[in-house]
Amino acid sequence: MGIDHQGAVVIHDEAESGAKTFRGEFERIDEMVRRKEIAILAVDDQARLTRADNAFGFITDLVYSGGRFVSTGEGIDTTQQGWELRVKVMELHNSTTIRELGRRVRRGQLGRVLAGLSASPKHRGVAGGKPNSPHSRLRCRGILPVRTHPIL
Repeated sequence: MGIDHQGAVVIHDEAESGAKTFRGEFERIDEMVRRKEIAILAVDDQARLTRADNAFGFITDLVYSGGRFVSTGEGIDTTQQGWELRVKVMELHNSTTIRELGRRVRRGQLGRVLAGLSASPKHRGVAGGKPNSPHSRLRCRGILPVRTHPIL
């Protein structure tokens, strides 16, 4: 692609979801686009920029402000004809994938709650948050032990 990286500014978010559009560094990039300060915005994967439904609009704004978008992972370059379709397809793929992942996580958490277990990640694999419980392995598999003491 022949991109000169001299004077490049590296911006990254630490452990923030790409599904969020209100991330500190994303907002910084958005402001830079509005001020027409970005010549080239390069990412290794479009999903690293955003997985939200706004990727196409955001990248289009960048292009119309005089910037260029390059995603090396998908081979997207807004100087090439047909970039719009590739960006839109990746937007649809990434936003659908993140929504499906969220649905699966919620389904798993609901199953854990209905089984009387904690849906919190810090309690996975333990019974009632007690790592040394004799029933922790049973509960982890969704098998509830038979009560050994009468309820008074």
